[in-house]
Amino acid sequence: MASSTINFVGSPRKLKYILSAVRKFKVANGGIPLWKVRLPDSDGIAAILDGEVLTRVVWAGLLHEDPKLDFATVEALLEKYLEVNADDGLESVYGSVAAAFDESGLFGLKLKKEKSEEPTPTEKEKETIHIVE
Repeated sequence: MASSTINFVGSPRKLKYILSAVRKFKVANGGIPLWKVRLPDSDGIAAILDGEVLTRVVWAGLLHEDPKLDFATVEALLEKYLEVNADDGLESVYGSVAAAFDESGLFGLKLKKEKSEEPTPTEKEKETIHIVE
């Protein structure tokens, strides 16, 4: 799984989605909540299509560090990141956003993944632990 830290030039920054940031994102995004801009693919990796929305998503994830952070600062960080990481593009940023979403537990994805990874009991185990179907 990807890390929720984005290695901006000279300054690694951890994304963390807290409730106040999610609320501020919704206001900044014209009433559209954060969970609606997350379009997971089959691996659960975020595919955020709009650069302006991506800036807002990263901004919301950094508000826990600096509640006064503005969009222009985040946009400058992302532009510098792209200059240095042209080969990777935004793929690792998307991965960091997805990891931070999962770590937050606000969107229910972590719980679903954990449940799907639980092994199902074999017939012998069902007999031993008396699972009734």
